[in-house]
Amino acid sequence: MENFATEPSFLIYYDKDQKLYLVDSWVPFKNKMNDMQYKWGVSLDKNEIKRFKYDSDFNNYKDSGDYEVVYKSGKFAD
Repeated sequence: MENFATEPSFLIYYDKDQKLYLVDSWVPFKNKMNDMQYKWGVSLDKNEIKRFKYDSDFNNYKDSGDYEVVYKSGKFAD
């Protein structure tokens, strides 16, 4: 089993119609594996980044579009 204690984990979705990336990220903190989670939206149309404070907001965006997984690493990798 790999040790991801010092590497972040990413799961990135993309909706080509909305030109919007959704990013679920886990980062290590004080050598604890996947200790802190952050979720982001990155709009290519509006050239902006939005941090989601609530899982429900992230999930609403994901459910409202046609997202496909474009990248997985760390704990999300197969």
